[in-house]
Amino acid sequence: MKYTNGELAQHVGVNVETIRYYERRGLLAPTSRRSSGYRIFTDSDVSRMKFIRGAKSLGYTLTEIVGLLDLMNAPETRCIQMKEMAIQKVSEIDQKISELQTMKRQLQALIKTDCEESAHPATCSKRPAYVGVPLV
Repeated sequence: MKYTNGELAQHVGVNVETIRYYERRGLLAPTSRRSSGYRIFTDSDVSRMKFIRGAKSLGYTLTEIVGLLDLMNAPETRCIQMKEMAIQKVSEIDQKISELQTMKRQLQALIKTDCEESAHPATCSKRPAYVGVPLV
C-alpha cells in the first residue's frame, strides 16, 4: 500500500510534523514522490514508524534509534548486539531511578521541615540549602 505523509501519520498515530521531523533526522525517507510533489511512503515505512515509536516508548533517544535501525539493517548484525543495547538502556534507567529516588527523599525532607509559616524562606533556620541562594 502507498501512503502520503498525512496518511502515514494518521495510520501510525503521530502528527504530520513528526513524520517531517523524522525525515530531517534521517530516520525515515519517502520511497518516491507523486507528480504533485507529495512524498510516498510504503508499508515498510509503517513498520519502521512503529519500530521507532516502540523504541521511543522504551526510552531510547532518536540518536540511539538511528543506531538500532542501522543494526537492524546490517546483515552482519547479531542478536547479541541488540541485547547489549537493551542492557545499556536498563543500566541508564536504573541510574535515573536512583537519581529520582534521591530527589524524592530530599523533597520529602523539605516537606517535613517545621518552618514557621510566617517566616520568609531566606530567613527560615530550617530551610533547605537551595532556598535563599541568590538568583543570578
